[in-house]
Amino acid sequence: MAEKDCSSNECKKDLGLESDDRRQAGDAVEGQNMGASVTPHVLMSDVKDFQYLSCGIDSLDLSLAVTWTDFYSGLCRGLSDGKKEAQRRDSPFVFDKIPKTICSIHPRGKSPNYSYHLETLNFHLFIASAEDGSKFQNVYVSFKSKALWLLELLGLYGELVTFIRDLGGEIENSGVLVSRCDLCADYFIPNSIPFEFLRSHAVCRSRKTNQYLDGNNLETFYVGSRKAPLQARIYDKSKEILKSQKDWFFEIWEMKPSKGVWRVEFQLRRPILKEYGINSLQQLIGRLAGVWRDLTENWYSLKLLDNNHTCRRTTHPWWKSVQDCAIEFGPLLQVSREIRSGGRANHEFFLNRAAKCFLVYSAIMGFHDLDDGLFDFTDALRRYWQDKDFTEERLLKAIELGKVFERTGGFDDIPI
Repeated sequence: MAEKDCSSNECKKDLGLESDDRRQAGDAVEGQNMGASVTPHVLMSDVKDFQYLSCGIDSLDLSLAVTWTDFYSGLCRGLSDGKKEAQRRDSPFVFDKIPKTICSIHPRGKSPNYSYHLETLNFHLFIASAEDGSKFQNVYVSFKSKALWLLELLGLYGELVTFIRDLGGEIENSGVLVSRCDLCADYFIPNSIPFEFLRSHAVCRSRKTNQYLDGNNLETFYVGSRKAPLQARIYDKSKEILKSQKDWFFEIWEMKPSKGVWRVEFQLRRPILKEYGINSLQQLIGRLAGVWRDLTENWYSLKLLDNNHTCRRTTHPWWKSVQDCAIEFGPLLQVSREIRSGGRANHEFFLNRAAKCFLVYSAIMGFHDLDDGLFDFTDALRRYWQDKDFTEERLLKAIELGKVFERTGGFDDIPI
């Protein structure tokens, strides 16, 4: 496709390609150019040619609460012997001591909780030295990228359930939590993505960005801190494939090996998943489309420089195509994040904290009986607050937390 002169009025008006399929190429149809002056050097940093390739889940980790049968005398002993042999070899080896299973065992687990690491064709399984999940999720699974792209997700989960049963375990009711999920969309962009384009067109809630350049060529653009529970990445997937040898992606994209494939990816860890109300695998599947739409519209987006107010700017044609990928993730349900005021934990966190403080108090004071300890502990708390204005202090804390105490006796959210 011929390049247009980006200083011309025609290029300012039409930054995309004529097509009925917005994901193949896009027109700036929301508001058009609103007359704001933009310097020519910024307009040259643009993405005009793009072709949608695929979208989906590229990474998925689950935490499981599993009850094992004869764990210490059976499975744990076999895992311990296998791990020692793997450490002696200093490499994984085929682990055939457990009937009906085909897997390898690794020399090291996933610290600090998961001592054992098994690997199958489609996932990595990390097992803790605990016979049930009463204290914490005692099994952690990471599905392999290739399996997530080539197999149906519920069928893949069924394979996991069967594998755990063959090991002598049963997943407890409500014992599955989604710990991490990476969602992505892939595009063929032959002329690359200029760093200046991402820097100048971004509208984002996160103020932290980072980038890796090969000379003047962008390799990866990060949005959000690396340690944050939510991070976005826009990177050269073609170059990454050369390093990881994931050539099978070109079969998914139905194209010959080529440069110019770029990925938009969002990494969501447990705190963000909880804010979206996602705990179980079923909740994840049902809300994927809404999560993608919320992330690409409200958390990070790329917009034309056609207005001084970012909220009034037109979504860039390429990014409009990225947003439209939501329909590929399933039913488009409206979802939003429930962000707690100040990022504070819920009441259960503080109840657990108070319970541990009570335990220390009882040990120091020498109480052996629960009722005697609780009576003295609550009496001490009452004496502590007698000389203080509890009502005012509690109201100040409620305002800080975004809660008010109504005369009806209940807590309601402050409509901020």
